[in-house]
Amino acid sequence: WFNEGHAEFFGPSKYIAEGGKRMELQVNSVRLKVVQQAMQGGKMPTIEDILWSGAPEWSMGGERMGIYYAAGWSFVYFCWMHENGKYKKLMVETLKAARKGQVGKELIEKTFKLNLSALQDEWYGYVRTLR
Repeated sequence: WFNEGHAEFFGPSKYIAEGGKRMELQVNSVRLKVVQQAMQGGKMPTIEDILWSGAPEWSMGGERMGIYYAAGWSFVYFCWMHENGKYKKLMVETLKAARKGQVGKELIEKTFKLNLSALQDEWYGYVRTLR
């Protein structure tokens, strides 16, 4: 879901050619609505679900799969955008390690050397502020 979150991160972005080529990253309003409803309904995946989930979750289908896509997006958006990129360095390190062939739990344990419970609280709090 961490990988899918990155795909969803760029999905609603706009390419702007005027004044120099760049991407304008935007909140994915569809995913935001889903994730905020999941939080209110007690269905929000944990940070471990997003970072460590694998193949079995791909076959879950329905509402739960939509929630996981939304949660993946919201976690990635949080990591890149919260407090002007507070976790940007972490994301860059994680993506570099992934390019070198590290995957799954080993990748996350190597790069996410943080208190995951505290990070989850910060992530959930950030998502609640988005509009």
